[in-house]
Amino acid sequence: MQQRRIRQIPPSIFPFEVIKPNGNVLSVAFGEDSNDPLADSHIPYQMRQADRNVRRELENQLEEFRWLLIVGKAGVGKTREAAELAQLYNREGWTVLWLKSDGWIDEPNQEQLQKIAAKRKLLFVLDNLYQRIDDHLPKLPLGLEGSELAPLTVPLQQRLWRVLEIYEQFCGQDKIRVIATGASEWEKVQQQRFQVYHLPEPENAAIVQLLSNTVPQNKIKINEDGYIAIAQKNDQTFTNVVVNLRRFRNKGLSLTSNNYIETCQQTWEKCYADAIKKHPASRYIYDAVDLLQQFNLAVERFILEPAALLMIGDQSQQQLQHRWLIRRVLNDLIESEHILNPRPGQIEAKDKQVDANEYVDSLSHLILQLTDRYPQQMLGKLFNLGCQLLNFNHPKQALTCFDHLLTFNREISDIWFYRGIALYLLANYEEAVTSYDKALALKSNSYQGWYNRSLALHLSGCYEEAVDSYDQALAIKPDLDQAWYNRGIALYFLGR
Repeated sequence: MQQRRIRQIPPSIFPFEVIKPNGNVLSVAFGEDSNDPLADSHIPYQMRQADRNVRRELENQLEEFRWLLIVGKAGVGKTREAAELAQLYNREGWTVLWLKSDGWIDEPNQEQLQKIAAKRKLLFVLDNLYQRIDDHLPKLPLGLEGSELAPLTVPLQQRLWRVLEIYEQFCGQDKIRVIATGASEWEKVQQQRFQVYHLPEPENAAIVQLLSNTVPQNKIKINEDGYIAIAQKNDQTFTNVVVNLRRFRNKGLSLTSNNYIETCQQTWEKCYADAIKKHPASRYIYDAVDLLQQFNLAVERFILEPAALLMIGDQSQQQLQHRWLIRRVLNDLIESEHILNPRPGQIEAKDKQVDANEYVDSLSHLILQLTDRYPQQMLGKLFNLGCQLLNFNHPKQALTCFDHLLTFNREISDIWFYRGIALYLLANYEEAVTSYDKALALKSNSYQGWYNRSLALHLSGCYEEAVDSYDQALAIKPDLDQAWYNRGIALYFLGR
């Protein structure tokens, strides 16, 4: 009865956090609702250069070009600038759609369009987009590198551009704005639609102002060196200042130029060492965050806590004791290190990366359990896990994820599509064709679906049907060279 009730809950796979006009964009951007004055959302906005109004420049660029990409090095404040600009638009009546960290990106249905887009101006915020695209780049399973028989996937950026295109068609271009942030390297692959804005690093005066606003409020002692000496030593990022101040406050240290750490990487390494020294069990929580990030899973408490127990190992006699220990240490890390909202470089500062392959079975089992308990929150996460399991060459476990998703929703093309890839990698070609047929019945314009279906038919020896399927793929994408090549091979086997 409980399982039937769970499956009657309409699945929520909408990939954006919706912030209605006059909402709180910063709380969504940084995921913090604590009273900590050093929480990102509570730190006053800083003018980074005396002779430039960066906020006004960003606003003007967004109005002129409508699609704006803010680039700069980690820690320089790209997310904050994007959030401040989005907050300004939000107060002027725009609905902000903030892309979730592990959102399941799929084309909106008519009901979602009517509910979200009708008579509204929409501002999409795609934070840390370069890293997200890099993490989701299709990786060929072991043994298929360079093979003409490797199945196609649907890149994240292709799905995302399609979603934005649908909203523009429905609402009109004048009612759509897009802000993205990323590292400067993303310019090499950025779409032509984006106007690129290089975010300047903060001047020393901006760092001094940040210290003046935060040090007294957090009751941190400062010696005669003063703020200018600290600013001159800093690596020209806001993040390094905040992380240093948290460390001073948490340890009751005085702020001096001698004990101030110059770079973010060194500061994160010191924070990790301090956490391990205070609570050796902190290692399990850092490793759990590392594991979740490798599988593109959001770092949320109800997932992180049991994942940390996986890192300890199965010792049933001590489970209760370990659960209590992890909960206590996690509370401390949430307060002191904001571990639920890890910043770039924070988790990488630990000494060794987790081997994700060692935890495939245990993590998959955990995510399946959590999906049954919290379907609304977990369906997108389960989909991401299945896709990443394919990347890590674990098609059997991936197939279990996609089959479980079908018990909640059988009307989503991507589930059938990636299920077909899992079956293909398991050499179950006949069932793979059936799965692709289901996907194409829901989304007939997917050249990836037609092409992958062709491969399964090809390896089943059904060359005539494979040629027909290759033709369907090429009708949609005539420059798909793999389809032309394999079509030729199929025709050769047919004696044509």
